[in-house]
Amino acid sequence: MNKKVKSNYEQLGQYLGLRFDEEQEVLHGQKDGFELIVGPNEVNGKVYYMLNICLGADNQGKTLTKDEIKEFVKAHKTVSGLGNEGHTVTMVLKSYLNQKKLRANAQEAIQELTAFLRGKGYVPCCQYCGRETETEGYLVSGNHIGLCEECAASLAQNITLAQNQENEKKEKSKVKKQVPLRLSKELYDEIAQWAE
Repeated sequence: MNKKVKSNYEQLGQYLGLRFDEEQEVLHGQKDGFELIVGPNEVNGKVYYMLNICLGADNQGKTLTKDEIKEFVKAHKTVSGLGNEGHTVTMVLKSYLNQKKLRANAQEAIQELTAFLRGKGYVPCCQYCGRETETEGYLVSGNHIGLCEECAASLAQNITLAQNQENEKKEKSKVKKQVPLRLSKELYDEIAQWAE
């Protein structure tokens, strides 16, 4: 992220009352009880100067209908898209080069979205498990999501386990590669089993 874009995000964060995470290059924090994550809109590896706003919301397992999404987007000219997959609602704002206008539009759109969701019976929740509880923003496999403490710990443990398994595979591969080719297949298989 270049200095100008970084500065714009920092100013946007101050305006919205969100924290800027320089390492993850996103804004995050609470608005109307929802954990928001605000970042650039990225499609197929190309970053567009449009804001992508994600939050965890649940309505007893229901998702927004196509008509509800259409209704919201049509009523808000600054919004270019709205989606709801699982426990995640994502809103994309149209691009504005004028930073004052972008900040004002982002603030208004966030207020309208949280009010819209609450009006439809949605409550803030963990984006992973859907439980109505306190959440924090985390970077998981390149995605910024709001997780409860239990899911964050569980995912961290799963990632550590997967990394350990990958390291074990690499070590086994090294042992197999070091075995001389003149060994019989039976002896090679026995050594490979011993290495496991």
